[in-house]
Amino acid sequence: FNQGISPFIIILTFVASISGFMFGYDTGYISSALVSINKDLSNKILSYGEKEIITAATSLGALITSIFAGTAADIFGRKSCIMFSNILFLIGAILQITANRFWQMAAGRLVMGFGVGIGSLIAPLFISEIAPKMIRGRLTVINSLWLTGGQLIAYGCGAGLIHVKEGWRILVGLSLIPTVLQFSLFFFLPDTPRYYVMKGEYEKAKNVLRKSYRNASEEVIEQKVHELAALNKAIPGKNRAVRIW
Repeated sequence: FNQGISPFIIILTFVASISGFMFGYDTGYISSALVSINKDLSNKILSYGEKEIITAATSLGALITSIFAGTAADIFGRKSCIMFSNILFLIGAILQITANRFWQMAAGRLVMGFGVGIGSLIAPLFISEIAPKMIRGRLTVINSLWLTGGQLIAYGCGAGLIHVKEGWRILVGLSLIPTVLQFSLFFFLPDTPRYYVMKGEYEKAKNVLRKSYRNASEEVIEQKVHELAALNKAIPGKNRAVRIW
């Protein structure tokens, strides 16, 4: 922070990186859950095929939404897309926690996969757009660290709940904590300066940049807005930021 970078950047990075944690946790807990489900779904032991469907459903959902996530982020904003992924995580987790049949469990995993596809793409984009150049690489990699950390915690929680009756429901339920936390925190945080410039909302972009660079002069803030506008202009396609003032 000796170059004028605000702790505000670290807060934004922390909140956005929760998506990486959820990605890791939600892909990590299923191995433990499948071991302890037993006859809790449809009152029968799951077949290998059914276990494969439950496991693969999240990856399928992530594949589907990742195709549209980038376009949606440009239309609705990076912040809004991440918050929407939280809603999908929430719905998916509730479907799994209350599941008594195989297909409901698979559907919950699929919906959760929709959230994974959006969050895993937009969170690194969000971080890269709010991070100053000199630490952009280091901040972006935090999302990957959270991802592997989420997997590690999922394995640990799974091991601790393996002998608890229907402990897999608790294991799934724990995923609600980071989901609700991220959604709540993003209510009080802005979108990225680049998105604001893309939409022609230059004052909002300046406000975020002022918080990000505490010691920067107004001239530097103006220069950064111009740089973002020029960057957006260089991208092919329709863009509202081709002219400034």
